[in-house]
Amino acid sequence: RRFTATVMAANRLKPREVTTLTVEVADVDGSAAVFSAQVAEAKGRQLDAQFTRENGGKTAKLVFEVPLAAASGLVDRFKAAGAVQASHAVRDPQRTQAAV
Repeated sequence: RRFTATVMAANRLKPREVTTLTVEVADVDGSAAVFSAQVAEAKGRQLDAQFTRENGGKTAKLVFEVPLAAASGLVDRFKAAGAVQASHAVRDPQRTQAAV
């Protein structure tokens, strides 16, 4: 009998699910700090943060990597922080099947 295993760094794997949210909040900086803390508490990490000013407003684009088990709870918390303008979730069926 033969056993073969392939080991690779998790950061080289495509995510199983990607959720994109657009949430309007009163305090962009404060909300970004709260979101980052919530992600860290869920054993996730921030991959990117970009802040821009345009038309008198401030916009933040935040990218997080979180454990799949924590994702839906975090999405709910992020949505509760303000007025949801857009929400889109995409699952990778190949990654979902491979994980089973």
